[in-house]
Amino acid sequence: MKMIVVPEVELASGEKMPRLGMGTYKVVDEENFNNSLQLALDAGYRHFDTAFAYVNQHKIGEFFEKVFQSGQFKRSDIFFTTKVRANFMDSKDHVKNCVELCLKELRLDYIDLCLFHSPFVMEYVSDHQEIVGDPILFVHDKQALVRAWQALEDLVDEGKIRSIGLSNFNSEQITRINNEARKPISCLQVECHLYFQQKKMKAFCESHNIQLIGYAPLGSQGPLGATSLGIATSFSSNAPLQDENVKIMAERYKKTSAQIMLRYQIQRNVLIIPRSTNKQRIFQNVDVFDFELTPDDMAELERMDKIERIFRAGGLKKKNHPEYPYDLEF
Repeated sequence: MKMIVVPEVELASGEKMPRLGMGTYKVVDEENFNNSLQLALDAGYRHFDTAFAYVNQHKIGEFFEKVFQSGQFKRSDIFFTTKVRANFMDSKDHVKNCVELCLKELRLDYIDLCLFHSPFVMEYVSDHQEIVGDPILFVHDKQALVRAWQALEDLVDEGKIRSIGLSNFNSEQITRINNEARKPISCLQVECHLYFQQKKMKAFCESHNIQLIGYAPLGSQGPLGATSLGIATSFSSNAPLQDENVKIMAERYKKTSAQIMLRYQIQRNVLIIPRSTNKQRIFQNVDVFDFELTPDDMAELERMDKIERIFRAGGLKKKNHPEYPYDLEF
């Protein structure tokens, strides 16, 4: 297996970030996880995307501590993204506590990129409290997001975070923070794939020098426990990977459908974090820098946008939250 060199992009913070990384959502089996992480390193991945809510950061930390101790890589070779969970966002102290927990779990001195996982500010009860349900815990304060952002800025000053950003926020929420921010919003991570291309959000981010990161870039069957949470899972039987037009294009390029869709996002200047534990697909997902889609093929893929979302970050049970982000078009 050859090692792929992944190009980087410079963020508004001045830090450089790989254009493609490995997602770690839902990956919990330790042996399989460690094998996948090693395969990813061998293939050329240098960005690993995780979150406090994924409950697997301690496994990532244990793995990379051994990697760094072995001398195979230096800490500066690897870019780590993590995310602050909603139940820590009700105060500056709780935001800082979550980041400290992430640093401890990942066994790191600093985090390359830290995002707010969603705009659903909740009152803190415990580290791993259930955040889907109780409306009593919803925070009804428009300035809560701004105060939470200020805590991330302080952590940048302290050297514990290099770049900061948001995930699953809409344009109004981003603007509210941006109007009072003293450090730039470097990234916005949102669902972005062939059937949900986020064209308006992408244009908005570009106008504010915010780098768009697409999660679920190949589509998805939806989040863990989606049915019980009331989360919409559109087109589960007609996933982008099964699109016949993409298959035809893939045959022409002698690539897989997944590689065509990932290459499309890269040429749109969307950073991507595909997730897989399969050896062949781990390599295929990063092996997308040796070809280029023609303008005509880019235009054809652009026309495939269905503007259909899979994830709704809590779905029906959070519709009453004052910061529910999906009431706006973008």
